[in-house]
Amino acid sequence: MLERFKERQLTIDELLEAYKQMRDETVEKEAGKTKSGLTKEQEPYFNKFMEVYEERGEEAELKEWSVDVHQYFEAR
Repeated sequence: MLERFKERQLTIDELLEAYKQMRDETVEKEAGKTKSGLTKEQEPYFNKFMEVYEERGEEAELKEWSVDVHQYFEAR
């Protein structure tokens, strides 16, 4: 029984760590930055470029394009 408790405790710790990571990502996203380092408004363009180029492009270049496209639409 003690062994099962230890296994379960590890699972709870892993669960808490996953919740903490999700919370940190949410806080970061609400602060205006996403995992890619772009704003949440620029992120959709980056995701589409990644999808279209199937990750063959340089990530830095795709981020640059995403910012440019977002700025273009903001200026209109």
